[in-house]
Amino acid sequence: MSLLVAEGLEVRLPTGGGGGVPPAMSGRDIFSGVDLTLSPGDLRAVVGPSGSGKTTLLRALAGLTPLSSGAIALQGRGIGDWPPSAWRRQVGLLPQRPVMFPGTVGDNLSLPSTLRSASLAAATDLDPGTTLDALGLGQRMLD
Repeated sequence: MSLLVAEGLEVRLPTGGGGGVPPAMSGRDIFSGVDLTLSPGDLRAVVGPSGSGKTTLLRALAGLTPLSSGAIALQGRGIGDWPPSAWRRQVGLLPQRPVMFPGTVGDNLSLPSTLRSASLAAATDLDPGTTLDALGLGQRMLD
């Protein structure tokens, strides 16, 4: 079974130039026709020029930007079937300019799971060192 499925995603700027949208940009598609299927363990990169909708797509997948059309499902349940807080516990977004909290890289990698009252190892079967190894960074980066 797929972990996350997105079909026919579209985000369009509001029409009429409202909401801070310049009239010339009114009704413009940010992106359309985006399909994506992720299975557990998949790793994908979203690439494109500045302004092409990369961040908007990731925000839409995280439930932070409303879709104009399309559907997103996690573990077979549509995004609308999840309370927003439950969706956000399952789907996260790391912004382009990440903020490091006080402490080491290891502390920062462990922080989200401590906020959920579960260790990273218990939540994902990974510890921070294994996470860095998977990214090709090595455990020496933890400190």
